[in-house]
Amino acid sequence: MSDAKVFLLTIAIVGVLMLYLYWQNRTPSARWMPEDARRQLHRERRVPPRVKCAIPVSLEASRRSLTGLTRDIAIGGVLLTPSAPLSVGEPVHVSFELPGGPRIDIPGAVCRRQGKHVAIKFDFVTQQRALIQQWVDQQQHQI
Repeated sequence: MSDAKVFLLTIAIVGVLMLYLYWQNRTPSARWMPEDARRQLHRERRVPPRVKCAIPVSLEASRRSLTGLTRDIAIGGVLLTPSAPLSVGEPVHVSFELPGGPRIDIPGAVCRRQGKHVAIKFDFVTQQRALIQQWVDQQQHQI
């Protein structure tokens, strides 16, 4: 095989690999989702670290009291498994105690569903945000 053919074949393989990786990492289409929820999903590609943890939480949503268990926590929100289904866009009030840290009582809204899990974006009170950030930072330094 000539050098030119090897070069072209290499370029083609690299191109196909790049397209495959792009396709795998793209944000899934969510045409059924309201526009504001789609914008939120797009913003979900965040830089702040997430800390994997299983913390029991209490939820108030649509005049219902629920419980749940976190899967991970970040400065902007939490991924959890609720005891009953929640809808995207539904306002919630979340209460939990950070392990070795303070109690957090914070309003938020469901920004997406992942199977039986829901992601809740916090509506911040400055003091609550600082408490969560301090705890996340401590957890990151322990890893």
